[in-house]
Amino acid sequence: MNLGRARSAAPQATSSAVKSYYAKNPTKAQGGPVTEVNRDAEDLRKERAALNQDLDRTVAALTQAAAERERRAARLQQIDVALKAVSAVVSVAAPALVTYAASSQLSGELKLSAVLLAALAGVIANIQAVFRFQPEHVSNALDALELDEVRSQLEAAGQNAEKLGAVQGIRPLSDAIAIARHRLTEITVTRRRDRLLEARLRNRSNEPAVD
Repeated sequence: MNLGRARSAAPQATSSAVKSYYAKNPTKAQGGPVTEVNRDAEDLRKERAALNQDLDRTVAALTQAAAERERRAARLQQIDVALKAVSAVVSVAAPALVTYAASSQLSGELKLSAVLLAALAGVIANIQAVFRFQPEHVSNALDALELDEVRSQLEAAGQNAEKLGAVQGIRPLSDAIAIARHRLTEITVTRRRDRLLEARLRNRSNEPAVD
């Protein structure tokens, strides 16, 4: 009789011990549901970590692209201002030399200088028309401002994703990164290519016709 009771009590004790063990170790629960959930959570954490790395890389790329365009805009502005200053001086000096040469013994030398100055003014005007320093300066400055705006929007999206949490913030952050990368490519590659094509077509239209 005692032996029968002991045998019947043994499965109950084993069941209690198993339940106690899995209660203390939920990741090893029988049937696998908890293990699957934990594995999914680990995948989500890895995905979020990868997104954070993509966020940092995209922000760095936007910052670098904006800085490059700011430097290019400043350089083009300096060249444009210098050429305009030289052109203004030459445009005023050439007629003055011609006027002074009429009453000077060195009229030949002064006229030659006036011709050279007029030619220099024409060369400067052609350089400005071909390289379009002022429009390029404005375009690069606007691109830098737009890149800064995209970077600010992406950083704000990253902060909002942190507030949403590790899981809920994945989709909004992924979409924000994709949009920022698209804008970066559009500004730095597509728009630059379109400008080069436009300049090439403009130069071809200015070429003299060949009979």
